[in-house]
Amino acid sequence: MERRLNKKLEDYIIAFKNDIVKKLQEVSSDLICEPTSQIVADTRAKCNATIGFVYNYEKLRLNKEDFMKRKRVKSVVPIYDRCCAKRASGEQCTRRKKGNEMYCGTHIKGTPNSVMEEPSGEAPTTKNVKVDIWAQDIKGIIYYIDKAGNVYDTEDIMKIDKYPKRVIAKYAQDGVGNYSIPSIFGGGGGASISVATMVSN
Repeated sequence: MERRLNKKLEDYIIAFKNDIVKKLQEVSSDLICEPTSQIVADTRAKCNATIGFVYNYEKLRLNKEDFMKRKRVKSVVPIYDRCCAKRASGEQCTRRKKGNEMYCGTHIKGTPNSVMEEPSGEAPTTKNVKVDIWAQDIKGIIYYIDKAGNVYDTEDIMKIDKYPKRVIAKYAQDGVGNYSIPSIFGGGGGASISVATMVSN
């Protein structure tokens, strides 16, 4: 397929170049002045230079990458913010809820495959909790930590949105006051800020 398309493109470009050259040759031959005239000579030289440029112009080549589909980046919606409708496969819809509704824009119109059932037992509750988080230098890298020993994802803290902040690790502090993250490495030093975050019970 690739070779066939390249051949078709090449034939089209060659025909296009030939048509341009014919037009330039017509313009050049229509100059009916004294053959020794400097203007006529300059115009013919420019036409010939343009013809050379057209014929020497690089051909367009298509390769396998031109025919490959782009990989789609799929955004992950947190479970608490997902539409409550069932898809045909029986799984929960992966789209984000629309505003204060229970469903996404598609499922507000109807839920042909039913809705997801709440898991038995106590329903999860979400409440706003203010957590003091500060920037702590641990081995030359700034991490955001709290009093409970949690290390938060820096990107989540920088967004300052309504979604819960991800805890990526737990930190430990020795008797001297040096901080370390056992799952990664150890260190110490820092400055303090306060951020409100949501957590689920």
